[in-house]
Amino acid sequence: MSAYALLFVVTAVSLGQNQSPPDATLDEQIRQAVVQLGDSRFRVRDRASKFLWRQGLASQAALEDVVLSGDREVRLRAKQILEDFHYGILPTTPTDELIAIRKFRDGDAEERKTAFDRLVSNRRYTTVQRLLVLEKQAMMRRLFLRQLFQDKDAVAHYIELGSIQQLIDAVGADQDVNWRNQMLGDLLFAPEFLGQLIRNNRLGVVTSY
Repeated sequence: MSAYALLFVVTAVSLGQNQSPPDATLDEQIRQAVVQLGDSRFRVRDRASKFLWRQGLASQAALEDVVLSGDREVRLRAKQILEDFHYGILPTTPTDELIAIRKFRDGDAEERKTAFDRLVSNRRYTTVQRLLVLEKQAMMRRLFLRQLFQDKDAVAHYIELGSIQQLIDAVGADQDVNWRNQMLGDLLFAPEFLGQLIRNNRLGVVTSY
């Protein structure tokens, strides 16, 4: 066999080991990528992680199936991708929002505050609420809630929806009723909140709680 022929065979075998067949379904590709999370080669593991993240929630079930795997590398990589999904870090997430979410999750105190401000200013309220719920420290949740209700557009948004209580209940789901009531009182009597109610002749909202 000539050197060129041998090179062709070796290359074909290598590609066959590392790539999904052209007619493989997405489910099959996802299953193969999950297996490759435990590959001995870093580049294969890294490529598999990136592929699974790019599939978004389509790969979630397969990843959840292996978070209790006996292979430590598979567990860690699966958990990292799932954590991204839980935070809303998805391939469909707008780039500016994705950057802000990562800064909020991984940054220092100042970076987190800036990222939160940016999300609130851009009216990404669904993302804001998700991050508040995922925040592990109750004290930080309280601070971020106060920060949220310093923004007049956010105040108007939650007044219009009539969902302030639901927001507090979601963010304080792991806290007792006293924590939630105190947080609600803090927000209802915040200057920006009261000012917005006065401007819109909606002071009755306070008494409704």
